[in-house]
Amino acid sequence: MTRVRMNTKTKLAIARSAYVPISFARRVAGFGDVVRVRRNGFTWELDLGEGIEFTIYLLGAFERETMRAYTRVLRPGDVVLDIGAHVGAHTLPMARCVGAEGRVIAIEPTTSAFRKLTKNVAANPSICDRVQAVQAYLIGSGDKRSATPSGGLFSSWPLRRAEDLHPIHRGQRASIEGAERVTIDALLERLAIPKVHFVKMDIDGVECAVLSGAKHLLEQHRPRFIMELLPYGLEEHGASLSELVGIFHAHGYTFTDLHGVPLPRNVADLAATIPVGGSRNVLAFPQ
Repeated sequence: MTRVRMNTKTKLAIARSAYVPISFARRVAGFGDVVRVRRNGFTWELDLGEGIEFTIYLLGAFERETMRAYTRVLRPGDVVLDIGAHVGAHTLPMARCVGAEGRVIAIEPTTSAFRKLTKNVAANPSICDRVQAVQAYLIGSGDKRSATPSGGLFSSWPLRRAEDLHPIHRGQRASIEGAERVTIDALLERLAIPKVHFVKMDIDGVECAVLSGAKHLLEQHRPRFIMELLPYGLEEHGASLSELVGIFHAHGYTFTDLHGVPLPRNVADLAATIPVGGSRNVLAFPQ
């Protein structure tokens, strides 16, 4: 059976239709949208008016298929980079996967999401010692596309009424005040990370610029990746799916779906598997 892939706008519309009655019922009962709950074995502080956080509240996790994929791939003792950690939706489950000897470096540039990330990590003492949260805006090495965005970065997918939303994915920009500007390679050197085994990357189209500052990561660490392919987002940042795929192919990587099934090597054929105005998460393995 063919799996129907929805674009982000459709997913948010579905989430909003569930949020409205739940939020109304909470207000009638005298409660607001901010909750502290236990989901999937973790304690979370969540704002139900935010799409990702509402999904955790309602379904127990965000992107369960992605979670199942990295749970199969991660091993005890692994060192993980969570690039685009947001509120910790995947940081916390990955920290559980890597065990007491593992480590997760959770990188989030936006001020509001980073504050929530640190709260959610601290609320879970069983895994907090293996997570290092870093507020950083990752840049490329001499890549002009790494200029700091004047309006901030898209880091909020509001379910409440809001203005100035992205026309396709309906996200809202958030400030990156306080974020360090640094390349991946420079950050790994400063943190004295001898080996990265796995990277989760969800950065809404700036992958090509960021990876230009990750030469050592790709050539020496050679981690496995789980990442989002977002063609329209890449184009908005002066890149393309062809450029992104080319970076990985040039370093000897191959792509599979989240179940390990090889994906087309031809970029046009790969693009045909991604919904218009949407994305898909994939795995990339070094050969």
